[in-house]
Amino acid sequence: MSLRTAWPLLVAAFLLLLPALFNGYPLVYSDTGTYLSSGFQLGVPADRPIAYGLFCRIASLNGRTLWGPIVVQALLTAVLLWSGWRNTVGDRRWGHFAVAVGVLSVCTGMGWYAGRLLPDAFTPLLVLASIELLFKRSSWLWTLFLLAMIGFACATHFSHLLIAPGMVLFAWVLRAISGGRILRPDPRGTLLIGLALVLSVIGLRESNRMAGYPAQVSRGNAIFLVGRMLDSGVLRPGLDRHCPEEEWTLCGRTLPARSRELLWGSDSPITVAGGWDEYSPEAEAITSTLLADTRTWTGLVGAGMRDGIAQLTQWGVGEIAFAWYRNPVSPPYLAVQQFVPHELDDYLASRQNGGLRGELELRGVDRAYMIVLVLGLLGMITLLFRGSVNPMERTLLLVLLLASAFAAMSCAALSMPDQRFLARVSWLVPWAVALVAMRRL
Repeated sequence: MSLRTAWPLLVAAFLLLLPALFNGYPLVYSDTGTYLSSGFQLGVPADRPIAYGLFCRIASLNGRTLWGPIVVQALLTAVLLWSGWRNTVGDRRWGHFAVAVGVLSVCTGMGWYAGRLLPDAFTPLLVLASIELLFKRSSWLWTLFLLAMIGFACATHFSHLLIAPGMVLFAWVLRAISGGRILRPDPRGTLLIGLALVLSVIGLRESNRMAGYPAQVSRGNAIFLVGRMLDSGVLRPGLDRHCPEEEWTLCGRTLPARSRELLWGSDSPITVAGGWDEYSPEAEAITSTLLADTRTWTGLVGAGMRDGIAQLTQWGVGEIAFAWYRNPVSPPYLAVQQFVPHELDDYLASRQNGGLRGELELRGVDRAYMIVLVLGLLGMITLLFRGSVNPMERTLLLVLLLASAFAAMSCAALSMPDQRFLARVSWLVPWAVALVAMRRL
């Protein structure tokens, strides 16, 4: 790689790290602790894959520094952003590329999630890599990189196993209904994305088998579904109908208001039973019985549509500033203390933890995010309806818009609306507009 090629990547990676540098330490989430524990203890959790935990262990050089994983995330993001820029705008105007990345890194979820110890960083990378495979033929080496990126992203989070085929479906449906006004997806790219999915599924199943569990993609499917039934309002009525004939432990208990307390609460029936693996047989019995009732399906579908639509109004990064992470009993605190104890002082000194650098205040970032998203949507509408865009530009705009919406709405429909579901990907909309606008200058 020449200096001319590497320079834009290094600058973009640095810009993507600005939020974490401002914080003073890699940003964390409540799930960060579980991911780190899985990687360093080599245990496959019942509720999530081990792949991201292993990534953190390797990228941190076996616990030398947790800056390692987010540096790699920033570099991977920079590589795909620069590739998209070169494919659309060309090698010129790399200064404009840096400005676009810098603004989106600070003012949207781009940098705030690239610098966070969470597999959410790979959601937009999955989208960008899929677009390249679907609409552009590249060298075998770059194709292999894209294939690996998609496969690994799908192995880091279960939602990615739904987002990847959704991308393919959108691309082909748009082509069919557009009358040739968008590019035709590459059949080879479609097959390669399918191959990446298959390899991810095999890897997920094998990781459970090697850990001594049944060869399943996820051991927690039934328990997640019980939680979704609770959030959808169909669990209590379903239990009331069937508990007279069943002896489920949930029958005699007052259910919490939200699934988070049911799935992870310290006094929930799942925790009391000994954990997810121990409670799974009852969860499977409950879900199989309740799913045989059409009233359950009606409630789940209705709640999924409601929550999917509601998700489109929740896009901020404000949830990152959560004071609980500084609590000694929080999973991120415990994980840093156990696996990288020499960085605990740096972790506590970060703005996210209200340390020596002060508090992390993100209301201004959320306002900026709203402005950028509104301008991006207005720009997209203008380009699509008044800009005489060509098929390639129209494809880029529409696919990134639909992929962003689907990536967020599908997660909300399967769980509950959460800011991070949209915040991690919605920056793809103004990014697409920036690409097309710069191409036309």
